[in-house]
Amino acid sequence: MFATTAPAQAASAAEPPTVWPKPDRIEHVATAAAITCASGNLCVATYDATRGDYVVYYLYYCATYALTDFVGTGSYRNSQAGGATATFYGQSGNALTSVGPGGSSNSYNWSPVWSIRNC
Repeated sequence: MFATTAPAQAASAAEPPTVWPKPDRIEHVATAAAITCASGNLCVATYDATRGDYVVYYLYYCATYALTDFVGTGSYRNSQAGGATATFYGQSGNALTSVGPGGSSNSYNWSPVWSIRNC
């Protein structure tokens, strides 16, 4: 399940979190607990302090996505087809972790993540 409480670190963010290139879908929800991730996507969720809700990015197309203003704990779910593994990268391009497809959501600290390659 995605995180359900707003991280304290995100409360001071002046800008909303963004992902580039533009994800296939972006969704704002009041609580992250009920979020599902459609097959074929890597979904990443983070708290958006500028709106007071959660924003979920559906990363469908194979690309390296740059993350901006992802602060504190959020969640991800890899629902990609064909066993696609996603890799999260730090500021210097170092691989932080790789995640294979799976049915459950995982809590994750986005603060050190600068980009994601979803395939």
